[in-house]
Amino acid sequence: MVTAMHTKKFDITLKSVKRYLERSANLNIIRILDKTHPADIAHLFRHLSMEDKKRLFMIVRANDSLAADVLSELGEPLWDELVTDLDAQAASDIVQEMESDVAADFLGVLEEDKAQEILKLMKDDKGAREVRKLLDYDEDTAGGIMNPEVFAVEERVTVAEAIDRIRQSDEFEMVFYVYVIDHHRHLLGVISLRQLITSPPDLPLRQIMNPEPVYVTVETDQEEVAKEVEKYNLLAIPVVDAEHRLMGMVTVDDVIEVIREEATEDLYKMAGTDDEEITSKSAFKIARIRFPWLTATLVAGVLNSYLINSFQDALHKVIALAAFVPVILGMGGNIGGQSAVIVVRGMALGRIDTGHLFPVVFKELRVGLLLGFIYGNLLGLWAYYSFETPPLLGVVVGLSICASMLFAVLIGVMYPMLFKRVGIDPAVATHPFVTTSTDLMGIVIYFTIARALIP
Repeated sequence: MVTAMHTKKFDITLKSVKRYLERSANLNIIRILDKTHPADIAHLFRHLSMEDKKRLFMIVRANDSLAADVLSELGEPLWDELVTDLDAQAASDIVQEMESDVAADFLGVLEEDKAQEILKLMKDDKGAREVRKLLDYDEDTAGGIMNPEVFAVEERVTVAEAIDRIRQSDEFEMVFYVYVIDHHRHLLGVISLRQLITSPPDLPLRQIMNPEPVYVTVETDQEEVAKEVEKYNLLAIPVVDAEHRLMGMVTVDDVIEVIREEATEDLYKMAGTDDEEITSKSAFKIARIRFPWLTATLVAGVLNSYLINSFQDALHKVIALAAFVPVILGMGGNIGGQSAVIVVRGMALGRIDTGHLFPVVFKELRVGLLLGFIYGNLLGLWAYYSFETPPLLGVVVGLSICASMLFAVLIGVMYPMLFKRVGIDPAVATHPFVTTSTDLMGIVIYFTIARALIP
């Protein structure tokens, strides 16, 4: 009910904004924006033409704080396009209002010269220094996505003093945990807010802290960070440097963004494309992205036609064999792709390990054998009763679909494992290899069985 009401309200807001943009009624738009959450304003941009997006952003940017919040919600795809027309000073004023980690991500998307010009114009304060420090880390590491504004106190501080500092501090975005450090800022332990509030006020933190906190280093890959947060059900995870000094934290909202990015990236890779295709306007660039994978499909098709031609003696004897080629290839490719997706995603989530191959293979083979037996019998019976051909055609079709599905499941499991072992990204290489192999072997299996059984 709440979602439906919110959707209706958003639709009304969107129509009003579009109407006022057409009339250049900026004051009316400002009144609407004043009553709208930055996340909802960002959502408006996704439903506007590029010309209207730029016009709306010119209205939003009149308020640096609002512009910073909206850009933070918009994310990377629109950042570069919306700030292209902004001069460096205006962009610097907006970046100054952003959280340090978001500002670093934002500058990392821009062209190097423009990013450096904006950095030079930023005030030389703590926030600017933190942004510069974050830009030194790879954007796909814990250092690149962490928030350096982390609440930390020394171990000698009492519970009452820690709570008082939290009350007085307004520079920290979110305080999920209290991190305990020494005077050199080395991470010693962690205390949850609940534990802090329920402890006696005169106790020093070193007596109630967990001395073995879960942490990551600044060089840890963002996907590994997400796995650690998921594994231990954390709201935030501390980030330390090589000397175990506390540098910042990665919060759960950043982890959700990482999981979404990684999942989207894997889907694009398995489809033989990438996220550039969505934002690119160039037909040539999109064609270049798709070209390698479509070429692989073309080569596979040529090989298939060559194989079918080599079995033309069997086709001449029993023309009905040709009717079942698409079914054999389709079923094999489908179940092989399903197994591959399950294995690739399982490895990405850490639920499938390349060191424990046999249980996964054995389970998928049983699935393939069961489904192959069911569909083989169904298709074989249909072939037997529907075609005026040798009685053994039904047996040939049934055995072929069972064998091809079994083979497809096997390579659907084996290829991702193999690519992982040799250091190739399974999400990129698995799909074309599985499709090609299942098609080629499906034809070989089908016509080999046909030659052997049909006189």
